[in-house]
Amino acid sequence: MKRFRLFLVHICLALSSIAFADEGRLRFQLQLQPAIYLGADYDAGIGARLEASYRPFERLCVGASVGYSAFFPTDDWNDRYSAEYRNQLYSSVPIMGYAYWFFLLGRLRPFAGVGVGVAMVEEYYEYYDSYYGWLKVEVEDMYAILEPMVGIEFDLGRRMFLHGSVRYQFIIKESESISGTVGVGIQL
Repeated sequence: MKRFRLFLVHICLALSSIAFADEGRLRFQLQLQPAIYLGADYDAGIGARLEASYRPFERLCVGASVGYSAFFPTDDWNDRYSAEYRNQLYSSVPIMGYAYWFFLLGRLRPFAGVGVGVAMVEEYYEYYDSYYGWLKVEVEDMYAILEPMVGIEFDLGRRMFLHGSVRYQFIIKESESISGTVGVGIQL
């Protein structure tokens, strides 16, 4: 966890130093992500993400993000696995670098992009064993992540903008999800 905090401090320092080189291009966003898990054990989920980005050219935006997503179980765990389950949760903390390409410039900016990085994943559940009683299972691991996206940004004024996108999040060898992202951002 200390390495993770140090990593975030380095990203913020690097992005803030870039801002002084070319003012008006450093951007911060807060996004909300309702999502659908593309697997058998979990259904819908919700997440949030903080992004810091830099526009070195008018049409290109590069940056880094950190987020949190939680997915809730399907209703058929007990039937499917012939046991009694409770408190199931699947969560991930994606840390990514990404790039957007804006197709049009102006107040309304459609874009396509891709993110790559790592995701810290945790799966937790409890099940009932007739001999031992309730047992807890907690699995934590780190995986590579790939996230293609398409979306649109809309200026709300000189510095504020809305962000909307659809993202396919592929946590390699682990899970897949599709999310719709809505966010608000500020450009410094």
